Amino acid sequence: MIWTMSVALLYIVTCFGDASTPSLKRIERQSQSDENAAIEARHGCKCVKYILCAGNNDIDIYGDNIFEKRSKLPTKIPCKGGTFPNEILCCNQKNTGTTRSRVTRLPEDVTCGFQNTGVRDENLAPIDGEFPWVAAIYKTSNTGKYELHCSGTLIHPKVVLTANHCVVSKEPSALTVVVNGKTNCFLGTSTPDERSGVSEIIKHPKYNSGARYYDAALLILDRHFAVGGQGLINTLCLPPDKFDLEGVRCIVAGWAKNEQNVQILKKATVPFVNHDQCQTLLRKTRLGLYFNLDQSFMCAGGEEGRGACTGSGGSPLMCSIPSWSSQYSQVGIVSWAIGCGMKDVPGVYTSIGKVAEWINSELQNRSLKI
Repeated sequence: MIWTMSVALLYIVTCFGDASTPSLKRIERQSQSDENAAIEARHGCKCVKYILCAGNNDIDIYGDNIFEKRSKLPTKIPCKGGTFPNEILCCNQKNTGTTRSRVTRLPEDVTCGFQNTGVRDENLAPIDGEFPWVAAIYKTSNTGKYELHCSGTLIHPKVVLTANHCVVSKEPSALTVVVNGKTNCFLGTSTPDERSGVSEIIKHPKYNSGARYYDAALLILDRHFAVGGQGLINTLCLPPDKFDLEGVRCIVAGWAKNEQNVQILKKATVPFVNHDQCQTLLRKTRLGLYFNLDQSFMCAGGEEGRGACTGSGGSPLMCSIPSWSSQYSQVGIVSWAIGCGMKDVPGVYTSIGKVAEWINSELQNRSLKI
């Protein structure tokens, strides 16, 4: 009986500890922390989760490989801890500073960016003519059928701006674009005036398929869309030079499928989040403490239940222009996000301010003026 009681007391102390004795788990964690500190000091690196350790043994500060898990763990300096071997690795830490730029007024003779409906309540579902520049991009599937692939923006009667990740491995002949200014955009029921083939895909030369910075592409269409007049189609403006977005709420709109698997136009109003604040918030996600938000990105969102979601790649983020509340310019392209409409987790967009010079140059080379 005495032995039994001793064992019971030992079990209680071992499992739960007492007020003066740390638990074995706490001791183990402290031991791992001490050993990792020694590893870091010895090798001049930092212990992080393996997914943050890039192939060159540097900490991945740009978010490479966040979209797909790596199939094979890299051979690196192992640290203590984790739930499987090599989950925690010692990687080199780089210091990369960040700066931010802002995007003034548009010339008064422009006609882009005007809705056919006037400004509407942000909580109301879209109606025909509200976003007359949103394009639906279809791709040809392996079975020869057309599938809705991504969204885009008509920025010129013959040019659609979208995300590079939507078209990075596509040939122009595999894509068809539909623009009709309506809340449904079915290829099968579209008229010849509402659809066009693609003659050329222009991909941003600095695009990185892993981290998705400079995630922008231009689709040069086979034909001009008829914009303005009595129709529902219009183009969206590129942003002014120095438009201060601080404190501004913008709209993201694009094609998606609802609960009944029906393709519809969706919108969400989201707040602009400055670059530094966005980076701080994203470092609290699985991207980790050392994540560096590339300067080609901008952010918006971080409100529960609001924001772009799966399938909305290439959609425009648009803000009304000061002094012209009914006129919009595109400030971002939906690129990626951690989760969907999560509190304090902004969505990440390609900054139009960072790719506007490239856009203008490519269009000028083709005698296309916007």
